[in-house]
Amino acid sequence: MSDVRLRLNERKALNVVIIADACHAGGLAMGRGLSMQQKFKPTNVPEGWLYLLGARIDEKALEHPALRGGLFTTSLLEAMDGAADGFGILGAKDGVVTMGEIREFVQAKMREKAFQLHLTGSFDIEAHSNTADKAIWELDLRAK
Repeated sequence: MSDVRLRLNERKALNVVIIADACHAGGLAMGRGLSMQQKFKPTNVPEGWLYLLGARIDEKALEHPALRGGLFTTSLLEAMDGAADGFGILGAKDGVVTMGEIREFVQAKMREKAFQLHLTGSFDIEAHSNTADKAIWELDLRAK
C-alpha cells in the first residue's frame, strides 16, 4: 500500500482521490515506513488528497459469498450508481453523488449488510483528507 502512495508522491500528484477495498488499505493513508501499530495522523495525508478505504491498516477487507465482491465494494458500487444521492447530513437530493454522500452511504451500508449476513466486527471505513475545508467532501466524480 505504501508503494502506491510513494509513486504518486514522487510524481507530485495533486488532487488525488484514492478508493481502495483491500486488506490493510489504511496503509495508503499512513505513508511509507510506518508500522501497523502506529496511529493515523492527518499530517500523513498530502494536501489535496482524499482517501476512502475499506479497511484500516490492521484489518482485513471482508468478502462474503452472498455478495458480488467485498462488503466495501458492493456498497461503493450502489453508492456510485446513484443510491447515495442525498444520503447523510451533507447530502442534497440533486442528481449528483458527492464523495461525502458516498462516504456516509458506504459506512451505513457496510454495517447494514454485515448485520444481515450475521457478521461480527466494527466494519468501519477509513476516510481522510488533510484539509479543514469540508467542501472537499462535495467533490463529485463526474467527468468535466
